[in-house]
Amino acid sequence: MVEPDAVTQWDAVDLEAAYPGAGPGGDPLVGRLSGTSGAAAEVAAMALRLRVDHPELRPDDVRSLLVQAAAPLPGVDPVDQGAGVATMPASMAPVAIDPAIISATRPPSGSASVVVALRDLTGAAARYRLAVQAADGTVTSAGTVVDLPAHERSGIAIDIPGGPGRFSGRLLVQAEDGTQVASAPIFAAPLAPTPDDALGPPVVHTSAGVTDVRVRVGLLRRSGEHLRVAPLHNLGMWLIPSGGGAPIRMVGAKEGGDWPPGTYRFVLSRRQADGRDLPAGRYRLRVMAFGSDGQPVAKDSADFRLG
Repeated sequence: MVEPDAVTQWDAVDLEAAYPGAGPGGDPLVGRLSGTSGAAAEVAAMALRLRVDHPELRPDDVRSLLVQAAAPLPGVDPVDQGAGVATMPASMAPVAIDPAIISATRPPSGSASVVVALRDLTGAAARYRLAVQAADGTVTSAGTVVDLPAHERSGIAIDIPGGPGRFSGRLLVQAEDGTQVASAPIFAAPLAPTPDDALGPPVVHTSAGVTDVRVRVGLLRRSGEHLRVAPLHNLGMWLIPSGGGAPIRMVGAKEGGDWPPGTYRFVLSRRQADGRDLPAGRYRLRVMAFGSDGQPVAKDSADFRLG
């Protein structure tokens, strides 16, 4: 709920908080702060309150309820405010949506299909209708009907319209009488070529017999008022013998799936997860991943000695 990603940004403003030490008479000191440190505590307290009142809720249910209860900021770009200002839900929505904030790559034409999961929080089976509403209020997709069993999750595909530029809007979950009962923000950015610097060269350091690798994966960069994000997918690693020979595929690390932007740490060992013992010697480490456009990016480390 509080991790700073492309579309989820929680910033506290002028919160009163405890301050180290004591004032005259032993009274606790307080100070005022703004930023994500204060926001993290505020949102964590809201999440705890929800879990205390409703211990049956799962973590993704709590996240969805907090996102649904957030108050949008008028006149602020949706990408900059995310779901809006975090507020404690006045009442529990009957449906949780996972992911709580829906993101996708927007094609230049046609539509993008995204699978979301709906979970009943009432304990009673019900029928709902889904609609995708653009930021200007236009309903671009409607009519999908979901029969949601009690206490169960159901996955369903929604269509996000293609076109130039980015798309922002909401997924609306409506009761049979048309009443809105749940919603989730939608953000879709145009497909863009994967920049070469979306993957940093692996940095290898050996100390006390431990070979440590750090790799910057993905791109998270602010330029003016815009935040540029380039996640990568399906990361793989190979050892390249310096004296020649076939690359050796490394195993044991998470490989498939999405890799959010960040710096990742790995430990290399001659003993592999599949039981192989690699020969000691000099190597380069090659890291390769794929961007959202399907194009591979690869970077090599400097030579290093293993073993």
